[in-house]
Amino acid sequence: MLDRIADVRMLALCGLAAIALAACSSSVDGSSDAGSDAGTDAGTDAGMDGGSDAGIDAGSDAGPELSDGGDWGTDAGGPKLGGGFAPDAGFGGFGGGDCIASRTPIVFIHGNSDDASVWSKPASNGAPSVLATFAAAGYRPCELFGVTWLSASEQAAPLMNFHDTARAEIVRTFLNEVRAYTQHAQVDVVAHSMGVTVALHALEGANQPAGLRRFVAIAGGLQGLSACLSIGPANPLSPTCGAQSLLDSNTFGFYPSANARMEAGGFRARPGSINASFYSIRAGASDEILCPSCGSALFSAASNVIAQLDVGQGSPSVSGDDDSTGVGHFRARSDSGVLLKNFLTTNCAGAACCVGTSGHCAP
Repeated sequence: MLDRIADVRMLALCGLAAIALAACSSSVDGSSDAGSDAGTDAGTDAGMDGGSDAGIDAGSDAGPELSDGGDWGTDAGGPKLGGGFAPDAGFGGFGGGDCIASRTPIVFIHGNSDDASVWSKPASNGAPSVLATFAAAGYRPCELFGVTWLSASEQAAPLMNFHDTARAEIVRTFLNEVRAYTQHAQVDVVAHSMGVTVALHALEGANQPAGLRRFVAIAGGLQGLSACLSIGPANPLSPTCGAQSLLDSNTFGFYPSANARMEAGGFRARPGSINASFYSIRAGASDEILCPSCGSALFSAASNVIAQLDVGQGSPSVSGDDDSTGVGHFRARSDSGVLLKNFLTTNCAGAACCVGTSGHCAP
């Protein structure tokens, strides 16, 4: 059996809650959470942050309506599908409304062990959630979309999740359905953790690059995870850490070698072949999941990589209540609403994109 820290790093990889094994889960938050976030954190929160969150976005950050009569944060089950948007892809999600999209639609892709509702989780500093931040900037339900690309059973077993054709196809199909519904030729994509690499895998499909305007990667394992080296490239107990399958190049985990997409010229270099703008947000040395391969969240330099910013603070513990001692892997997502808004609504570049943010933000 792996030691506890190695277990959690591996199992929590790229958006996983720090719980992977049932025993580990009970030691982290003292209970077994059957919620959509697979019980990441202590207390009653089904999300990945300390405190009582009622699972979505309770409290003052109610957010805008996504469906008739339903508010983000007050409607049981989280943000909803509405306005006749009924995608075939995935296991639920949100988006659609009685409006016509005038902005480039945004598609949010969650990480491992999560579901789409995680984007309505409030920031740790009391600021609005990512979705509420965009709503305050004028985005409407017909311009904000999210898909749950893992089933409930998969969310509860993050150790077994890996990249494959089926998961890439869920995201690819959802992107196509959003374009068709909004009648916009392009979308913006915001992805966290394993959702980053699942989304990049999806973009390998025919005509997908042309349908992308901007792509934001938050704490993604673009260069694999060095912690997987001790697990091995083909450990049946941890497909998450696997190398590329010898039988199917579209089946792979986060092993940093023998794995083309995680090596030089792979996902990290993808901006060089796509005519879109790319951005990344990372927690740097404060990322309790990616480190010691802390730089795995970075794209290779390219003219269309507009900003790569470090928002990490403190020394979050893989065995603690998510990022309660700082801003690490998970709060890099939930605390970055303003930064994401700057990426997608302005022409900022580099450190200039930090304007209006609180806390650490630097290249």
